Amino acid sequence: MQVLRTPTPDTLTRTARELVEDWKTDGVVHGEVRFTPQLHVRHGMTPDEAVQAVADGLAQDRVTTGVRPGLLLCCMRHQSPDESVAVAEPALRHRGVVAGLHLAGDETL
Repeated sequence: MQVLRTPTPDTLTRTARELVEDWKTDGVVHGEVRFTPQLHVRHGMTPDEAVQAVADGLAQDRVTTGVRPGLLLCCMRHQSPDESVAVAEPALRHRGVVAGLHLAGDETL
């Protein structure tokens, strides 16, 4: 698992690319990335920039590795409906690369 202390578009792209490379090494042919783009807003990115950065990284080695990556955006259970819409909107704008939405978080909430 890659941990980013201060994510930037470049580090998100690099991490996504390296994940695809690791999947290839592990014999994975299809993998899905789930992440919460709105968490990167506090680091100065827009949700769209975060989504694009991850999508770019996933796509970079797709041809050479043969791995088919999927991208899911996470809505968090503790968020308000408006915050969930703020995740769904970039998913729609990037529907060519976003496979779907994922509901994450504590199920007891």
